[in-house]
Amino acid sequence: MRYLTPFPFLLYSIIGVLVGFMGTFTTSSDDARIQLTKDDATLLVTGLYSTEQPPSDMLSYTLRLVREGAGGRSASTQSGSFEVTAGTVRTLATSRVNAGDGDTLQIDLHIRNGSAVVAHEAIRCIVPICPLTDSTD
Repeated sequence: MRYLTPFPFLLYSIIGVLVGFMGTFTTSSDDARIQLTKDDATLLVTGLYSTEQPPSDMLSYTLRLVREGAGGRSASTQSGSFEVTAGTVRTLATSRVNAGDGDTLQIDLHIRNGSAVVAHEAIRCIVPICPLTDSTD
């Protein structure tokens, strides 16, 4: 019996890691989206937002992009305020990044109403295995 005691701990640890990892890819009912498109040797990162029930207050956004690879580490953050109308898609920010095979990208888009986060999307990927959007979308 004493050989089985680590098993529940190990099982719960693995489940915790998987749930935590999967949680980085979730979004809320409001639609915050990160689009990645390949443009020549660069990736174009676009932060988008839409909602069917817009608030009466101004919203704010933060788009953070981190690239790490053989060439070092680079980071950029864009933020601002915006208004949105129901049923429209707002382009909030765009950023270009030179990323080669094996580089790691971490992209976070947060939408806030005051201090409350109303929508969030995150992408963590290794180039070239990143969720690219067709440029004709």
